[in-house]
Amino acid sequence: SLVFFWGGESDESDESDVSFYRTNRTDRTNRTYHFIGRIGRIILSDESDGSDGSDESDVSFCRTNRTYRTYRFVGRIGRIGRIGRIGRIVLSDGSDGSDESDESDVSFVGRVGRVFSGLCYLRRIMLRANFHTHTRLCKHASGDVADYCQAALDSGVSVLGFTDHCPHPDSRWSEVRMDMSDLPTYVDDIEKAVLDFPKLHILSGLECEFVPELSDFQREYFLGELGLDYLLGAAHFYWHKGEFHNIYGQLMDAEQLDAYAEYLCDTMRSGLYMALAHPDLFAMSIWQWDQAAESCSRRILQCAQDCAMPLELNAYGLRKPAKEYAEGIRRMYPVAQFWQLAAEYDIEVLASSDAHQPEDVWGNTDDCYEIAEKYGLKVINEVFLQRILEAKDNRL
Repeated sequence: SLVFFWGGESDESDESDVSFYRTNRTDRTNRTYHFIGRIGRIILSDESDGSDGSDESDVSFCRTNRTYRTYRFVGRIGRIGRIGRIGRIVLSDGSDGSDESDESDVSFVGRVGRVFSGLCYLRRIMLRANFHTHTRLCKHASGDVADYCQAALDSGVSVLGFTDHCPHPDSRWSEVRMDMSDLPTYVDDIEKAVLDFPKLHILSGLECEFVPELSDFQREYFLGELGLDYLLGAAHFYWHKGEFHNIYGQLMDAEQLDAYAEYLCDTMRSGLYMALAHPDLFAMSIWQWDQAAESCSRRILQCAQDCAMPLELNAYGLRKPAKEYAEGIRRMYPVAQFWQLAAEYDIEVLASSDAHQPEDVWGNTDDCYEIAEKYGLKVINEVFLQRILEAKDNRL
């Protein structure tokens, strides 16, 4: 099994640059992306040492996803970085006993100037999945379900989860979420989109605050009677001193941060939610990152680890204006200190757009991948769909 590199007659790239062969598109639930042919060794050399072979510094890769979808990169990569121009790569199974390619081989044509660090970049090329999407029904977003589905196709998104803010039977916080009377329209629009956009895998969900006295309602009505696919937990409001407090428009002190962390832990322990949205939202309401902020973060992270609850890296904060804090100008969220701490815990990360307008259906999600990569965090977007489907099957 060999991989051959040669420059051909020209070292210039063509318009295709690097392309990936993609198979098994008929099964929308269990799409598999394969590199075709047996790969014995992959050697990318910048030839700076005068050799076209590997050396002691080569790095071996064999990375396999934990669930049904497997991305396997087997071989030795010499230098990660600028490696020179590669005219053509041919993957040969060597079954005919020759070193030459045959018709079954797969060619990747183009000039590779840089191998992007890590495998996160390759994973998000293969599958774009956004599990946090709003519609106009929440009263602070624009666009209907169909608008987001079309934008998803235009952006290369193949899995789209709708998670508008959930209504409550007592109409609490109704100014920033749909009314109960809107739910049938919301569900019908999603079901219609499933038929109208067969190239998308569309999921139905809601983004919910944990309200203990309404937990049975969320479980039995949202997940049971309506048959929604999943719920996201969130804390735009948090419980403190016997009432809910809005996280917006205030500076939180140490006592409030402690209450916020406890509320998020209660949310995760409830067992209602598949992931926790923007856990570092509190960072927009603190003047400086201090011991109280770190303590709050560590409580959230430890609870996420204990509950095996994925935490969302939320791209919406990256689209909002930066603000001035004690440390200088920064984004309100995601906040670097929180995710740097997250690297110390055994947690999983879901990268989401939190789209509030159709053109943002993938907005800044690549930046969230880069944050996760920077701190060595495990992004689970590729497997989250399967987890949702399995959880739903278990409820039925």
